[in-house]
Amino acid sequence: MSIQAHVQLGELPPLEISLRDEAWLGGGDSAESTRLTASDVVAATTAALESPVGFPPLAQATVPGDHVAIAIGAGVRQADDVVRGVLAALEATGGQRSLVQVVTGSVEEANKLRNELRDLTDDGLVVVGHVSGDDDSLCYLAAVEDEPLMISRQLFEADLVIPVGCGRLSHARDARGVYESIYPRFADVLTQRRYAQADALDSPTAGMIRRRETDQAGWLLGSALVVQVIPARGGGVAQVVAGAPDDVARVVDEVGGREWALAVEQPAQLVVATLAGGPEEQTWENVARALHTAGTVADMDQSAVAICTQLDTPPGGSLQELIATGGNLDRAAQLHDAQTDDAQAAWEIYKALCRGPVYFMSQLEPDVVEDLGMTHIASTDELARLAQRSASCIVLNEVQHTVPKWAE
Repeated sequence: MSIQAHVQLGELPPLEISLRDEAWLGGGDSAESTRLTASDVVAATTAALESPVGFPPLAQATVPGDHVAIAIGAGVRQADDVVRGVLAALEATGGQRSLVQVVTGSVEEANKLRNELRDLTDDGLVVVGHVSGDDDSLCYLAAVEDEPLMISRQLFEADLVIPVGCGRLSHARDARGVYESIYPRFADVLTQRRYAQADALDSPTAGMIRRRETDQAGWLLGSALVVQVIPARGGGVAQVVAGAPDDVARVVDEVGGREWALAVEQPAQLVVATLAGGPEEQTWENVARALHTAGTVADMDQSAVAICTQLDTPPGGSLQELIATGGNLDRAAQLHDAQTDDAQAAWEIYKALCRGPVYFMSQLEPDVVEDLGMTHIASTDELARLAQRSASCIVLNEVQHTVPKWAE
């Protein structure tokens, strides 16, 4: 007897792979949550700001003539619709479109969002990208433990900063709370590199320290009103929540827990982990998350992981260094202190290879995948054959958001 497991890959319709009944340990749920339409996201964002949780209505937080910065965090789904909703809420309080700046983490992100908001930018809305290596784009915010905390000039000079982040469960490995959309995303390049260090999250206390630093940056900036966009299973947005940071974090954990917490009964010899979503979610950062999460439910004695993506971004600095090791894991261990955008992906690949084989499906050339020490998966048929040969298997769909927990 066989089980049909659903695999959600990129923006494709769910795919099916067949597994032996006795090998099936769970996951691969094809059920989708209720997703908001584009117009619903706009309306939900506006409504959330009109009635924030634990915070007065937006009308009491701003006055006509205020300069407002909307800080867009990484991985926010339907960011253009969310911006439209925030802008509608601001204009309902007497805010002026020409006094609103939407700030993204890079010039490339700004160009994309500006194109999506062309009707608004033609009418006065400003969209800019943060340049972390440009001293002129930074301002000194405060000294934290004798170190200067530098922040985006657009955020520093605004009368009101509204951070918009991707709502992630607080117990996810690298979650840093509702101010993750601000820091270090809009800090200086040295701070960003420190946060990108390959083994930065291997220490048990590292996550707590970074959460504290991130909260401190948000408090010092004076961002008392935050917005979180909770992703829906199967794509899109499940809910938009706005309000005081602690209250918003509580709602994110409640709603996100229903969406993304996955009970797992026992470790598996094969963990299939997929990245769903569009190009903005097919990143090496999410590959790092996928590898780490897969490792938490893999059988430590004998296991393999299969990471399924539609990634087409070529390897960067640290991944190129991993390639240069020629598969020598002793040499690869020296990457622990690398500080590049893909350092954590390189480190998680190294750690996964130390545990067992890593299979990888992507849009990259097969030889690139092989050079990274992984085995290229060319098709879902190959994935299905791999799953059929495994003594036990778990499927973690949309693993960039899923948080497994051991069943009680």
